[in-house]
Amino acid sequence: EAISMCERSVRPESVAGMGLLKEWLVQRRRGLSPEARAYGLPKPRGIGLVGIAGTGKALVAAMVSSLWEVPLLRLDLGALFASPAGESDARVRRAIRAAEALAPCVLWVRDLESTVEHTDLDSGASGRVFCAVTRWIAEGTAPVFAVATMNDASWVEADLLQGGWLDDVFMIDLPYTAEREEILAIHLRHYGRDAHAFD
Repeated sequence: EAISMCERSVRPESVAGMGLLKEWLVQRRRGLSPEARAYGLPKPRGIGLVGIAGTGKALVAAMVSSLWEVPLLRLDLGALFASPAGESDARVRRAIRAAEALAPCVLWVRDLESTVEHTDLDSGASGRVFCAVTRWIAEGTAPVFAVATMNDASWVEADLLQGGWLDDVFMIDLPYTAEREEILAIHLRHYGRDAHAFD
């Protein structure tokens, strides 16, 4: 199946740095709630996380679901493609129904750019899947918040920001010195050590 449940729970204090992103998420943490909808607030659609592999994008996706206290689902876009004509469209519809059935939730869309890199090689099926999923995220009314992770930033501005289907895009860079110290302290505490006792 293209949609799967992720059981990983990550508390915000277990993620080093990323202060602006955490602040953005805290401000919108009740955005999927019935109270927000009754008040007339627009539903938060999603964010893009761009950075090289290993910088913590998956960790952030898990953190969002923990912070907002909703389930985390993973969408495998590659599993939506099928060779019989029309089957990809049917799989997209089934995936959307599954996500909406589990809403409110966070939907982690992993390695988004890999889906649209080879649209000319599959008769446009990946392009249609990409458009269908992004249109649903942008226009859907179900309380589903997308976290789209990408390793390649070269096409982000044109394809994501101008498309308007995400609320914001964050760059997840390699950690600076202070963030590295925070990462080390988190791991030391995890193993029952006093981080202040280490240089």
